[in-house]
Amino acid sequence: MIEILYTGGTIGWDAAKHRQLPLEELLQKLAPVIQEKYPDLDIRYSSCDLEHWEEDAFWKLKKAEGIVVLFGTDWLASSMAHFDYACENISKAVIGTGSMIPIFQEKTDAYRNVIDSIQTSFNIL
Repeated sequence: MIEILYTGGTIGWDAAKHRQLPLEELLQKLAPVIQEKYPDLDIRYSSCDLEHWEEDAFWKLKKAEGIVVLFGTDWLASSMAHFDYACENISKAVIGTGSMIPIFQEKTDAYRNVIDSIQTSFNIL
C-alpha cells in the first residue's frame, strides 16, 4: 500500500479562485490517472497541513509500504531534507514531489511527477 499525502502547494493551486484546492477536488483530476497506470495498487490518499506533515507521514509509514508527499515547490527540498534526518533508520520509501504548474493548467507537470514518484517508490522498495 502506498500513501499519497497532500500538503498543498502549486500542484493544487486554483489561480482562477485564488485558493488551494481541497484534497477531494485534486483527486478528481489525479486519482483516475493513477488508477489507469496502477490499477492493482492499493493507494490511500490523505491531506494535512504543512506544519504537521512529518508527524502524519511518520505514523502512516507504520502501515504503508511507502509514501509520496505532495508539496509546494518552496518547501520541497528543505522539508524532505529535514524528514530524512528525522527518520534516518526507516527503510521505507518516502518520496517528495510537487509541480511547477498547477494540475488544472494545460501544460502541467503534476501527472508525470506523481506517476514518476510512485514508480520510484517501487524501485526503492
